[in-house]
Amino acid sequence: MRQILPVLLVVILVFSAGCTMQQSCGTEVNNACGSDGVTYQNPCLAAQAGAKIAYLGMCQSNATESQTLCSDSDGGRNLLEKGTARMREEPEVSDFCIGTSSVQENYCDGGMLKVETASCPQGTICEEGACTNDLCQDSDNGSNVYSKGTASKAGRSYTDGCNGTKHVLEYYCGEGNEVLSYSGDCAAGETCSDGACEFEASCADSDGENGIYEKGTVTTESGTHVDYCTDIATLKEYSCSGTGMQAADVFCGSNFECSLGACEPLVCSDSDGGRVKGEYGRVSRGEAAYNDSCAGNATVREYYCEDGLPASADMDCGSDETCISGRCVQAGCFDSDGGSVAVTSGTVTIGTLAKNDECTNLTELREFYCSGGDFESASVDCYSYHGASVRAVCWTGRCAQTYCMDSDGGRDENETGSASMTTATGYASFVSDYCLDNRTIVEYFCDSNWLTADKIACSPEQACYMSKCVDAVCSDTDGGLNYIASGTVTKGLRTERDGCLDSDVLREWSCDGNSVGSVDYTCPDGCDSPGRRCVPL
Repeated sequence: MRQILPVLLVVILVFSAGCTMQQSCGTEVNNACGSDGVTYQNPCLAAQAGAKIAYLGMCQSNATESQTLCSDSDGGRNLLEKGTARMREEPEVSDFCIGTSSVQENYCDGGMLKVETASCPQGTICEEGACTNDLCQDSDNGSNVYSKGTASKAGRSYTDGCNGTKHVLEYYCGEGNEVLSYSGDCAAGETCSDGACEFEASCADSDGENGIYEKGTVTTESGTHVDYCTDIATLKEYSCSGTGMQAADVFCGSNFECSLGACEPLVCSDSDGGRVKGEYGRVSRGEAAYNDSCAGNATVREYYCEDGLPASADMDCGSDETCISGRCVQAGCFDSDGGSVAVTSGTVTIGTLAKNDECTNLTELREFYCSGGDFESASVDCYSYHGASVRAVCWTGRCAQTYCMDSDGGRDENETGSASMTTATGYASFVSDYCLDNRTIVEYFCDSNWLTADKIACSPEQACYMSKCVDAVCSDTDGGLNYIASGTVTKGLRTERDGCLDSDVLREWSCDGNSVGSVDYTCPDGCDSPGRRCVPL
């Protein structure tokens, strides 16, 4: 590799001695009041006169305080012209460059001096305190002694040339937008011809038979040329043709990409390392790139590499997860009824997981609620939830207050009644008193708005009939007051039998209407105690 000893030469644009520069200010009318009190047609004419701009507009004797407090030579916030601004009685400050892309602009606003760092507009750079589109341009793209080029700026051009037979006077653009130059030595076997180093008539290619699959350098009398990528799919391949050099744009192929001056096999890469649904990743192969994304609220479209090629799969997040920005994350807990509220039916959701408040039986509610990022549940006794005076049932996932009605007014076994217990949420239970057997009634009644039932035994002389206790029918086996026949009287559970009270008196039982009655009768021929009747005459 030859050594080039650069000598920086800053090209300074000057005019011939004895000449004066007269800027053409044109006829634009943009009045400006100079510091000398003279009104100029535009700021350019004021500058030619050597006057600083006090303020824009015609000079006035009654100028406002704000117009005289602050002055700016470039007329305000003007990035394209270097200006000098000052507050009255204060030192002047000038616009200056911050690097090549920004300018610190000093300007007046409402009579006050303001300072702002502003980016130069696109297509301009900062030079000597102002943004300019007068950019330095070099046709051979920099310091290249093997290519003749021309660097130009401000209407002046500088073309590479030979400094003797072994040196190239190379012009190029510096980082400060200036034209620079240095004297570059041609290597052994090279000579300077028409502003560039050239080899003698010979050609050598370092990548030989490997061609496009290896970065090579071709050396001829015209210079050294290194293979390079013009884009990700195209290689600029230099090769020898006899003693000369030839160049071609070569497409690397669908399974290759151009990298560092050679066609390399395309490699599939995955930033998250595979099918990892909890991490956002990006799969790339050549120019193609695929980002993990959400295919739904709880589904991630995960890209990964398989057999060297990009592939994808839709993967469901966990039941307590949701998909955000191409990855599954823990979902937050949400309770539609706002917490442990027994009188409202709610649903707790975490991702796709949903838990509804539910009734485990008529009086017990399982209430779900959020606790941190998770959920918990508690059992609520609806029967006593409202206190001692109000009752409730569990219905449709909530504790609903009950309302009870009884047609026979309460616990009355002698009346046939129907009772109901309902809620405003749709629960309803309707029942009627009924005979469990001929002696027992099941009686429904209300107790603190709660439907209750009791088994009640009818009195001895009653029977259960038509869902209530009624008087039983009195019956007499000997047909009434029959003293010479033994009889038995029954009414309900009551049973009475005729019998002798002594040797002469018989107690005779009979039905008096539907009541049980008896008479003590003196038998004419005595009372037959075993026969429980009077001795027949």
